[in-house]
Amino acid sequence: MAHEIAMLSADNSPVRRVKLSEQIYDLIYQRIATGQYAESSRLPSESEFAQEFQASRPTVREALIALREDGVISSRHRIGYFVLGTGDQNHLRFLPLGSLADVQRCFLFRISLEGEAAFYAACNRTDEDIASIEKAASELSDLVDAKKPSVDADYAFHLAVIEASHNRFFGSTIRSLINHVRTGMSLCRRLSLEQPELHLDQMKDEHQRVVDAVIAKDGTAARQAIRYHLDASRQRVFLGQHLL
Repeated sequence: MAHEIAMLSADNSPVRRVKLSEQIYDLIYQRIATGQYAESSRLPSESEFAQEFQASRPTVREALIALREDGVISSRHRIGYFVLGTGDQNHLRFLPLGSLADVQRCFLFRISLEGEAAFYAACNRTDEDIASIEKAASELSDLVDAKKPSVDADYAFHLAVIEASHNRFFGSTIRSLINHVRTGMSLCRRLSLEQPELHLDQMKDEHQRVVDAVIAKDGTAARQAIRYHLDASRQRVFLGQHLL
């Protein structure tokens, strides 16, 4: 196995090269997601993974540490790594190699980025901004209730909140991440369709908390609301958790 592979865009042009540790991350995660490694089970050792993947132990360790930091596995000193549990994660198994780590880290990055953007949105928003945010939230809610495609509307809602910060760097950053953002949103949407009774009302309530905080000009509450929503979305997708 090569130490990195080229990822291709839709037009087959190289986008970036994927580190071997990220490939190993994805392979291990997909095995966890599909039940090959059951919840609470002990994973193979670093040496066993290194032999299987034809990689060095430091490379395997890098992948395992990333999985641990993302809350997928735990480690016990001198014993090994154990699966924390992901619920039913078959909606992840068809992601291209190299995407899981990126989507996971995109969620984590968005928690920081959009948290600060929401804070400044609450501080700087205008009446026009509120109208845009409420319109986006309403359109998203209607699509979700009708069980129609809603990824574009979801992205539009988050962008409306970000634009209300009146700092163009927040907006340009989230636009540069659109492919990863949309992939994460698509996974959330797929999961909500599989278990609507667990996720649709929860997600709508999380969005409304953001709207209410921005309207109230409560920057701290807006930051907390968007951070909670994004982390809850991440956990629903990657850890199979329903949060109340």
